[in-house]
Amino acid sequence: MDNQEKLDQLFKLSREEKPHVSFEETKAKFKATVSSSTFGERIKYLLTFKNFIIMLTSIISIAVFFMFSDSSISEVQTEENKVKGYDHQNESELVINQVKSKKKRNQVVQNEVAKIKVNESLENTEKSIKKRKNKIASLDYEKSVNLFEIHPNDLLIKKGASSSSIPVLSKDQIKDNEKQKTKMLKALAKLKSEDYVFIPSGTMLYEGSTKSVQAFYIQTTEVSNLEYRTFLNDLIIQGRTEEYEIAKVDSNKWIETYGKGMQLMTNYFSHPAYNNYPVCNISRAGAELYCSWLQEEFKKEYEFKNQERYENLIRIPSRAEWCYASSNGKDNQVYPWGWDSLKNDKGNYVVNYKPFSNSFHDDGAFNQAKCQSYISSMNGIFNLSGNVAEMVYEDYNSKTECGTAGGSWESNAEEIKIFGPDPYADISDPHPAIGFRVVIALGSLSK
Repeated sequence: MDNQEKLDQLFKLSREEKPHVSFEETKAKFKATVSSSTFGERIKYLLTFKNFIIMLTSIISIAVFFMFSDSSISEVQTEENKVKGYDHQNESELVINQVKSKKKRNQVVQNEVAKIKVNESLENTEKSIKKRKNKIASLDYEKSVNLFEIHPNDLLIKKGASSSSIPVLSKDQIKDNEKQKTKMLKALAKLKSEDYVFIPSGTMLYEGSTKSVQAFYIQTTEVSNLEYRTFLNDLIIQGRTEEYEIAKVDSNKWIETYGKGMQLMTNYFSHPAYNNYPVCNISRAGAELYCSWLQEEFKKEYEFKNQERYENLIRIPSRAEWCYASSNGKDNQVYPWGWDSLKNDKGNYVVNYKPFSNSFHDDGAFNQAKCQSYISSMNGIFNLSGNVAEMVYEDYNSKTECGTAGGSWESNAEEIKIFGPDPYADISDPHPAIGFRVVIALGSLSK
């Protein structure tokens, strides 16, 4: 039943209802009222009665309106709820689902927050570890014997030197340098096998004929950055600036020879992390000055008699001496370690060289390795083959036809053989792949 039908039914019922007071009674009451009151009172009564009728009609109308309005609104809300799926029958289920959904969202948020906290914790831990490592490295760097570090306030042009700057050493640097020099001289005086190996006199097949070789000592390692830096600093301390200029390291050769990709290697000589790596980028004249300096300082320390007998006895070896020491006096030996393979029985490389074309690191080192690394020769000498090519003379007395022996970290398997071809023949200028070791003639250190 719609609203209009309900209104029609109400009006019909009103018309059919019989009056409780007859018309005659009402008329008599009206006349009595008019006759018993003044005209103004009768008017007031009529107005009051009229207001009462109007008010009653309004109340009835409002009641009817709200009755149908509530019904209509209820029906509309019911339809809307059905459209939205809010059926009262599954309202409780909906609330439960909403609670579950909220809990799930909260759990997801908590998990994400936990992940973020864990990641932040890991990042903070990594940063903390890195910071501690950097601090430790910095302290180690400061404590290291960095004798060749040049500071902005430590630069000075010495008299007799070229236009380049000569580093001025601090008191601590001078003190540390003296300690290192004393250590080197003691090792030379004791001639222990871990520092120098004795090579007895003998003969060998050399260039198609038999050659006699006099006894000598040979250094077990190539001259290191620390040893050569001690030499350079001692020249500065003694004011021998002209010799310093000849002997100094040319670190720019890394870039000049191999390009800007080797920029970081310009720290190779000065950084203490490379103290025990072979020195390179020095001229042959610089290596000869090192040998002379070592011999002179030894003489000063141990006060030799008849010192004129011991000239040029600490020196760069001849090729024959180098080959004789590398082969341990045996003919036709290919490599210093005694067998023809470049690997040991475990399949590991025993030498620092270039195993394949464009491959430098397969043997465990990209360029130079530490002086005392890989396998030693049969008589205890390290890196005779590979690492750095070592300066030699074809004839030391005439010092002609300078060259190198043993090949370097950038040499192939043929070039690192004891009697292999020399890839650096006639090079006397500084080069990143060339270094040296010293030999000592028998009896030169006797008092």
